[in-house]
Amino acid sequence: MRVFALGGYGTYGLPATRLLADSDLISEIALAGRNVDRAGQIAAEIGDKATVVRVDGTDEEQLASLVEGYDIILNLATNEAVLPGIRAAIRAGVHYCDVSFGPIADQALQLDAEAKAAGITAILCSGVAASPT
Repeated sequence: MRVFALGGYGTYGLPATRLLADSDLISEIALAGRNVDRAGQIAAEIGDKATVVRVDGTDEEQLASLVEGYDIILNLATNEAVLPGIRAAIRAGVHYCDVSFGPIADQALQLDAEAKAAGITAILCSGVAASPT
């Protein structure tokens, strides 16, 4: 499985991507976001499964073009990336999961019919408990 981990090197993303890297089910984890220096540091720690991708998670068009070929977008970044992330997932036919919270979920649920039509699953507000890095 190929995972596109938006914010995969941050407070919430780092514990998640480390766990994913240990799984035999995961073949690649793209540590994606704006801070490629930090992503590169974490990619070096994770090893061969990790790649670094520069992306603005709020840029739906850019995100959609970069996630093609991945199995899932894992949004570990920010609530501002939820709607663009889901729309990009729909456009690219890629599943989606995030750790969002708050009123953004109500807006995201409005995309349910589009997600179903695209044949993808979008999991919102999956919860998070960051551990010390």
